[in-house]
Amino acid sequence: MRKNYIAATMSDYNFQAIDADYDYLNELAKKNNIKYTNWAMDTIDFSKPHGFTAKWIFREKGGFPLKGDTWLDVWKSIDDAFAATGGHRDHCFIEGIYQKEDGKAIHVHFGS
Repeated sequence: MRKNYIAATMSDYNFQAIDADYDYLNELAKKNNIKYTNWAMDTIDFSKPHGFTAKWIFREKGGFPLKGDTWLDVWKSIDDAFAATGGHRDHCFIEGIYQKEDGKAIHVHFGS
């Protein structure tokens, strides 16, 4: 019974839309020299302002500057921070971004 449930759930996915998002994100990454991370959250308009007040991205090995005002700038800054800290390629998917309550730093959740 569980097998049928999984199959029914999987058949509801719009794989063409997922593939189109994947292709778009890969092309965007290539055009912008994003080499180390993958966007794994909902696809957004990367040209829009991100709205964070923080100026730093926090990684376990320190803080790295958040450069720019758009969501693309956020992704590029995260990619730079990931590369500088020797991030593991098996945990390179950006699954969450949140700003600390004090507004000084952004934390990024990576997954595989």
